[in-house]
Amino acid sequence: AATAHVKPLHQARLGGVGGASDSPMGRVEAFTIGPFVLSGPLAVLRTNSPGPTEAEGTLGNVGNEVLRRFKLTFDYGERRLYLEPSPAFADNFEADMSGLVLSVRDDDSGAIDVILVQDPSPALEQGVRVGDQLVSVDGKVVSPAELGDLRRQLRAPGKTVKLELLRE
Repeated sequence: AATAHVKPLHQARLGGVGGASDSPMGRVEAFTIGPFVLSGPLAVLRTNSPGPTEAEGTLGNVGNEVLRRFKLTFDYGERRLYLEPSPAFADNFEADMSGLVLSVRDDDSGAIDVILVQDPSPALEQGVRVGDQLVSVDGKVVSPAELGDLRRQLRAPGKTVKLELLRE
């Protein structure tokens, strides 16, 4: 159960099993799951009806940013999920600070494309455009397998990174 009022921070472009969607994102005061309380998580706010991956009658989905804070044990026979706090339990919830939304191309190239630039954002201020291809970060070539690590890097407050982009 989520508590408190949520003030939308900005629009977020998200992708998943059901495809890409644009939704407002905001910070929730607290999220309680079982006996555990997580402070200040970010939440994507549903604007209309449930999406294709949401079950009717639910408020939404619990994603990786919540689940990574636990060791998960699934008891399929009893239809139960057991949670144990992981070392990441107390990590702050942070949004991507760059303003970039990146996606791996749906072909064999492994290219990482900019599919959205938030307004306002540092990426927009630096002239990054939709369609640019990410080549390297801080001089190191980025592979699709490292995209998750890059996203975590871009959530660090005060962190500066040097991006090499290819444009047409």
